[in-house]
Amino acid sequence: MEHWQNFSPIHAGTVLCFAVVWGLLCVRGRVLRDTPAQSAWRAVLALAVLGCWLFANGMQLLPGRFDAAVVLPLQVCDIAGLVAAFAIWRPGGLPSGVVHFWGLGFSIQAILTPELSNGPAHLEFWTFWLPHANLTGAACYALLVERYRPGWADARVAFGCALLYLAMILPFDLLTGFNYGYVGPAKPGNASLIDFLGPWPWRVGAMMLLTALVFALLAWPWARAQNPRSLA
Repeated sequence: MEHWQNFSPIHAGTVLCFAVVWGLLCVRGRVLRDTPAQSAWRAVLALAVLGCWLFANGMQLLPGRFDAAVVLPLQVCDIAGLVAAFAIWRPGGLPSGVVHFWGLGFSIQAILTPELSNGPAHLEFWTFWLPHANLTGAACYALLVERYRPGWADARVAFGCALLYLAMILPFDLLTGFNYGYVGPAKPGNASLIDFLGPWPWRVGAMMLLTALVFALLAWPWARAQNPRSLA
């Protein structure tokens, strides 16, 4: 409980626990779907997700914990996690698209290979896992409860937002020496997919190509279901 190691029993147990929690939330959401209580339930769940986001990011900004190089809410998952609260409250449109593609496309990497050193006995564990698990959970909730069905246009918009993020965060990283979005010269301290994408700056291009592929895969089954004769 003191220390964290990727692919350990604690890692598996953590993922399972959050999956169970969001599974129960999805069951509750489906029970209340299309009922007079649905709007209130959405608001409560959105506030809970927002509260977890504020707690996780706010605690990291406190004196003694603040490190501008790592705790500013500028990572992809930080931005998408904030959007997730709005997407739950008002499902559909751009927020749901960002949560689907960024949540499942980006946060899964963080869940599989978290850059973490402390276990559940430490606050760092919770400030990492609460927003990341909620982001992935919100993406699944949109599919299972709100019946969100992404198409190719949604994938293109989400990728356009990713390019906009890159255009803003890369100059910031280069000016400050930070590595938000992992697009700077440095790499995560733990083993991750980024290790296989080549040296900087070429790996930035590889990351965006991989992002386009992942977004296409996340859109393809739903787009095919909507129009079986079309691949695009």
